[in-house]
Amino acid sequence: MYRDAGFKYSVVRGGGQVAMILTTRYVAVACLLTVAGIQTTPSMGQMSLSGSHTPALMRGAGIPGVQSPGSSTSISVLTYGADPTCMKDSSAAINNAILAAAAAGKEVDFPAGCYAHDNVIRDTGVVLRGVGDQTEIRSTPVIAPYPVSSWSVDREGKFRLTLKGNEHIYAGGGSAMTVNGLSGYGGNCNPNGIQYPESATPTTIVFTPQSGRCTSGSGTSGRVANTAPNAAIMMSGSGAQLRNMKITTTWSGERVPDKYAVPVLNTASNFVMDHVHIVGSPTGGYDCLGCNNGSETNNIVENTNADGFYHAQCAFNIVSSNNQGIHTGDDTFSVNSYKRDPCICHDIAFQNDVSINSQRRGFEVGGGNNISYTGGSIVNANLACIFFQGGKSGSWDMSSATNLSATGITARGCGGPGVYIASTDPASPVTNVTISNVSVTVIANDALKLGDDNHGVTQGILITNSKFGAASGGHRGVLVAGASGITMNGISFNGFGKGCVFVARELGDPTPMTGTVNCDATTFSLQNALR
Repeated sequence: MYRDAGFKYSVVRGGGQVAMILTTRYVAVACLLTVAGIQTTPSMGQMSLSGSHTPALMRGAGIPGVQSPGSSTSISVLTYGADPTCMKDSSAAINNAILAAAAAGKEVDFPAGCYAHDNVIRDTGVVLRGVGDQTEIRSTPVIAPYPVSSWSVDREGKFRLTLKGNEHIYAGGGSAMTVNGLSGYGGNCNPNGIQYPESATPTTIVFTPQSGRCTSGSGTSGRVANTAPNAAIMMSGSGAQLRNMKITTTWSGERVPDKYAVPVLNTASNFVMDHVHIVGSPTGGYDCLGCNNGSETNNIVENTNADGFYHAQCAFNIVSSNNQGIHTGDDTFSVNSYKRDPCICHDIAFQNDVSINSQRRGFEVGGGNNISYTGGSIVNANLACIFFQGGKSGSWDMSSATNLSATGITARGCGGPGVYIASTDPASPVTNVTISNVSVTVIANDALKLGDDNHGVTQGILITNSKFGAASGGHRGVLVAGASGITMNGISFNGFGKGCVFVARELGDPTPMTGTVNCDATTFSLQNALR
């Protein structure tokens, strides 16, 4: 067997032709080579290869599923001038190749190499295909401080900034915008961390301090640019696909809550994202904003400043399976429906996904209908491992959540509750939740927190055949605070020193609960365990 560049092949001599069995990590095919360029040693029955056969094979010539530049079914970005060394910007070349492929009904190929872009790549409904991690698409957003158009402080102590047409201020991290010489009293006058929208016409932004007022200052500087961060590959239209590529960024520094800063921004229908490896992001790794009727499979997102796999703005009919989120700056796998949205996210199924080292939650739903997590695992989440919520959470105002489930999940290392199900708003209840065959250990808080001190908002919870283990003895197995209609069967807790079940009766909660649980090998009725 010959091995080189991810290929291996064996050669068998016979007659006037040579059969070669070629195997890549994706396919195994047989092809015929002529005797030309192949020398044999009859007495030994051996042969050696010479000539230019190997480079042609490495380009994928004639191999099903591996398209060559300019093949009958694909267009190579190299044909349109893309630089595979990341030494110069390939934005225009890539976008031109996409336009040509869309017009011709072909795919776009990214041969092995590194392709830099400092503008948004817009996939309007074609297949973009690389060769795994050997194809790197690297965003190189240029974000450097330079003087803003103008600013002033008005008589009321408000800060006023005038932007030219298409200017944009980056937000986040406390240092996204700096105005030299600006001062105030009685409060914080600094507008750092505030995001202002991009506008095609001159716009005046007014910043009002939470308390006190701004005073006069001198000098101007700030992180202002003529476009958004331009780090995104944007999937839109119908039929967009990303396959077999690595996506990276040169960005380093503060979090940037801007949709064009995300490595992959998906608004498409009938889409596919498969075997895509996203490394690093100034915000989330993958944002599905209204995307629908598609699949997200076998992808890896790591080292983000926000969510790993984020679904919002009415996303629906999506299957997410066999994905990994590693070192995410917020929730790893999430679905969020906000009251400001025209509709809620629905019918999203997560299957065998893995969350590792989340800064917040592993699996999260904040508003939505018919959202399921099946299989998969969570390793180390700073807050709850599994979190189903409605109503307000910080500054976010979420819709109701119903028909939610977590089945067959294994989790280890939860900084908050193992499972947290709650709503804070009667207008956004959480209802009809099933937790089954879940094993959660090393929990640094209560195993189950049901409700959030607001009776009647969290109701209809079924928890069966699940095990929970504490990291220390300072918490409870179950804390019920305002939830109702709870049924638990086949549940066991281990190491929760403050008791098995605690119901906050002072909240006026009638706590209709049924079933039995096992607390450190002592089985008893829930209704007899209220403390």
